[in-house]
Amino acid sequence: MTDELPNNNAQKTLTRKQFYTVLIVATIWLVIVQNPSKFFIGLGVAPVDTLALLLGSLVVPLLPSYLIAKLIVRKIRYTLFQTWLVLAILILLMMTIGNLRIDEQIDNKTTQKDKATAYEPVPLSKSVKAMPEEMQGVKLGDSLSNIQFQHGKLKERKPVHLFERFESRGFKLYETETNVIIWEKNGKAEVLSYECPSNFFDNLNYFHFVRCNEGTKDIFSNYGETNVDIFCEERDVGTRLYEVKSKNIRFYLSKDRINYIAFSSSPFSKSKEFGKKC
Repeated sequence: MTDELPNNNAQKTLTRKQFYTVLIVATIWLVIVQNPSKFFIGLGVAPVDTLALLLGSLVVPLLPSYLIAKLIVRKIRYTLFQTWLVLAILILLMMTIGNLRIDEQIDNKTTQKDKATAYEPVPLSKSVKAMPEEMQGVKLGDSLSNIQFQHGKLKERKPVHLFERFESRGFKLYETETNVIIWEKNGKAEVLSYECPSNFFDNLNYFHFVRCNEGTKDIFSNYGETNVDIFCEERDVGTRLYEVKSKNIRFYLSKDRINYIAFSSSPFSKSKEFGKKC
């Protein structure tokens, strides 16, 4: 990378200004697509983790597009900067279209389910009325040593999701190979949680009769609207916390889709960030 380019090297090298131009374009694109309000809230709560996630996301479009641009720039009449910028935008566009298609598939599935159940009340089964006792085979209240004996060595987890950053004070977080997050206190799994993948089809498992990426209607149909408290976060109107009364269950929803699920062995403490009922 150079400050100025000789004419004969114009197709083969980048100036610092050109490099930062591509970086800024990709950063703005990702922040807009991934919800600006969430990004800036995360930046205020956990700046290091948020920037690390952004950096990881930038690698996906920028590194492959740069390597491809280096390979083909000698064979075309455009500069390395122009080639890299166009390829990076194409990859970002494909990533965005892929996410939109996933969202459309989820919306279609939810619409079909709503139509099928619109005039049929769903009775609460005994299983739904019961308290959650486990998550994907990991038992609530079990000791960390027993969990590792049954599910293998656990890896430590830093608070990544907004719910973890807000609520994990006093806990140490671990994660199983099946992505169940263990909130450990005094050697026991006091809370079990799961961060939902963005792709609905990556996980079709039920968590106490509710699945990832389902919405408000699914929660109400299983637990009853009057049995669910809904809390809002003032800085992000697109996110809400749903708490099922007397069940020690919390669902974190964004754009009316469940993206985080938590079960506790005892009643949750009052959330400071989601302290106001909607």
